[in-house]
Amino acid sequence: ACYVAALGSDLLSVVLISAVIALHDDTEEWGRLMSADLRGIVQMPLVVVTTALGLITAIVVRDQFAAAVLLGILSFAVYWVFHRYSQQTQGHAQVEALYRFTRAVSGSHDATAVAHEVLRQARDLLRAETAELIVLEEQGSTRLLLTGQNTFEVRTAAPADAWWRPARHGESVRLPATARGRPAEPAGPRDGLAVPVTLSDTTAVLTVTDSLPDIETFDADHLRLAQAVVAHAGVALTNARLVEQLSHSARHDSLTGLPNRHQLVVELRQAVRDQPGSTSQVGVLLLDLDRFKDINDALGHTIG
Repeated sequence: ACYVAALGSDLLSVVLISAVIALHDDTEEWGRLMSADLRGIVQMPLVVVTTALGLITAIVVRDQFAAAVLLGILSFAVYWVFHRYSQQTQGHAQVEALYRFTRAVSGSHDATAVAHEVLRQARDLLRAETAELIVLEEQGSTRLLLTGQNTFEVRTAAPADAWWRPARHGESVRLPATARGRPAEPAGPRDGLAVPVTLSDTTAVLTVTDSLPDIETFDADHLRLAQAVVAHAGVALTNARLVEQLSHSARHDSLTGLPNRHQLVVELRQAVRDQPGSTSQVGVLLLDLDRFKDINDALGHTIG
């Protein structure tokens, strides 16, 4: 009865702690717990073993206090074994999560949708509060920021803090953590990672900042995982942008950039379908320039 009560208490604590994490920091934590196999939850080795060790320790110490030394050695050995097991399990989980990430970002040809998915997956994989994609171009910077649970913001000014700037030149950056509860630099994150994203025609930087409380801070393993995420993200973003460019080229004139006949037909059909009733009508305005054909014939279409 004592064993069942202690085991039930441990399992209940797992559920409650996961619920607190889900409500406060990471909504995916509750989903991971609820989607886990019930049999796997009931047979969690750590909960079972720690409960058994606790009861055995109480019984042995009550009857023979000297045996507590042997139990201490046994407890340390069990802790070391489960620590190694936890590291191996975490590595397998990261590989599986990376596989899900590649599938998630490769299923869309919309660059904005891909960027949103990249930020969402990167933040969850790296256990961060905020993820940001900074696209650097000659005319300025564009920032896509994911904060809160699913709040996306688009900003045009580059971040004021300079810790991430070496990533613009191809160097990955790991920002050391400040102590939790102690304020970081003004307008700066507590800790963070910045990794360059190679695109076809420009450079971007992926940053994740403010690690969640379930990890101490971002370490070298997180940086390597971020680099793996960025490698897949760069390919997915490049492919999505190429598809958008091909689609734009197919529907616009290469010389003027104006919509061509194909785009006109598409928009005309859409306008006809969108009419709410039979009384509404769609009109097409035709403009003709006098002697324009003569200019094309004499000087060529480029001059025309």
